[in-house]
Amino acid sequence: DFFYAMGSVSRSDPVGRNVAWTYFKENHLRLKQKLENGSPHLSDAIIVMCAGSFVSTERVTEVSDFFKENAYPKNTRKISQMIESMKTNAQLYIKLQNHTDELKTLLTA
Repeated sequence: DFFYAMGSVSRSDPVGRNVAWTYFKENHLRLKQKLENGSPHLSDAIIVMCAGSFVSTERVTEVSDFFKENAYPKNTRKISQMIESMKTNAQLYIKLQNHTDELKTLLTA
């Protein structure tokens, strides 16, 4: 149940998202060890909660690089899916930023 707190912090706001990601990076070995005998789904949940909500291309690269340097063999598929989703969201975010005036007009019409 400890990971619910991490998810709550991560989803609270952008500051919480950064706090959760920093905590994960600094404590990932301890978390990994704690969950090594449990279901990979628990590790999947923690990884996605702490790392999967970023939408900037810089953060996508940071997260991707982190998991290249720190192997999680039981969670490879979930990490790949998460990074692919983050890339898609980053691309959408960039497109939305490029069309903010049009979107404002559309949404207020």
